[in-house]
Amino acid sequence: MKMLQPPTTPIEPLTPRQVFETVKQHLLAQNAKSVARAPGVGCLYRGPRGMKCAAGALIRDEFYDPSMEGCMVRSEKVRNALRCSGVMDDSIDMVADLQRVHDLVSVGSWPAELDVIEISRLGGCGMKDQP
Repeated sequence: MKMLQPPTTPIEPLTPRQVFETVKQHLLAQNAKSVARAPGVGCLYRGPRGMKCAAGALIRDEFYDPSMEGCMVRSEKVRNALRCSGVMDDSIDMVADLQRVHDLVSVGSWPAELDVIEISRLGGCGMKDQP
C-alpha cells in the first residue's frame, strides 16, 4: 500500500458547490455505474474502461490507490485521498450521499436524486427548475 503524500504544489480546496457540480457532471455524462466485471464485487472507485464512481470522480489519479477498493468513503484511506485531491472534510457527508446515489440508485433516477442532494445540502433549486 502506498502512503499518500500531500501534493508538492498545493491543490486549491474545492467548495461544497464545486464538489457537487463535479460529481453531478461526471455521473450524468458517464451515465453508467462503475462496477467490477466479476460477480459479487460491487462498485469501484476506478472501474473498467475508465469508469469512476461518485467519490472516484473527485480523487485525482496521483492519489488513487487500488487498495481503496472495498473501503467506504468515510474510511481514513479514502478520506485522505479526497483531502489530497482538494475535498475538504466539510464535504465528506455530501460525498457519501453522492456515492449512495451511484451505488444504490438506478441510473435513470440519478437526476432526481441529485436534485434532492442539491436542495438538501446546498439549498439549490435542482435541475428541473433551471432554464
